[in-house]
Amino acid sequence: MSRIIQPTQQSLISFILTRKTVVVIVVVVVVVVVIVVVEVEVEVVVDIGVTVTVAMLQLVAAAAFTNLVIFSL
Repeated sequence: MSRIIQPTQQSLISFILTRKTVVVIVVVVVVVVVIVVVEVEVEVVVDIGVTVTVAMLQLVAAAAFTNLVIFSL
């Protein structure tokens, strides 16, 4: 089905998705840095933040990989 879509439209979609992925990664990193800086004394909060960040990054990486696979077909 993906072959029906025009190549230019595909490039545009992948470009938008790539930009979104970059924005998500930047936001996650900023949030984690803020958590670590603000909550240095509270180790539990930092641990939770790091765990959530790793999970988010794994999701983002999986989504990016899926997008690459889909658009390379």
